[in-house]
Amino acid sequence: MEWYRVEDLGGGVYAFIDVDGGWFRSNSVAIDMGGYTLLVDTQYNGPRTRSLLEALDSLGLFSPSLVVNTHHHGDHAFGNHIVKAPKIMHRRAAERLEILAHIAPGIYQQLFPHLDFTDSKYTRPEIVIDDGLVIQGDRGIVR
Repeated sequence: MEWYRVEDLGGGVYAFIDVDGGWFRSNSVAIDMGGYTLLVDTQYNGPRTRSLLEALDSLGLFSPSLVVNTHHHGDHAFGNHIVKAPKIMHRRAAERLEILAHIAPGIYQQLFPHLDFTDSKYTRPEIVIDDGLVIQGDRGIVR
């Protein structure tokens, strides 16, 4: 059994929902932008992020061309280094990531000993924003 279930939200938007839920179990979203895929949040470890990328492929989606992290917590960003695409993060989240990068994932392993932190690490975003962001593709606009 996979760690996720996929919900087709329509319009080329797919939610990857953690079937167990709970603390430090994140969800991801893939958006088919027409010529590329936008990924919103990765996962908390390398294996889960790789399986997410395999799921995108099985759905016929392109490999992500952009990753948007909703915030700095490891369960949304520890898999960033697996995805070979620019990462976008708000400046305040990127600043917090810099602080946490020195203590995580070690501290998370102590807080969540039942989780597997194999290949978990923070990756600095290539694109840092201060305010809103508009991303456009052939299928529409994401704000």
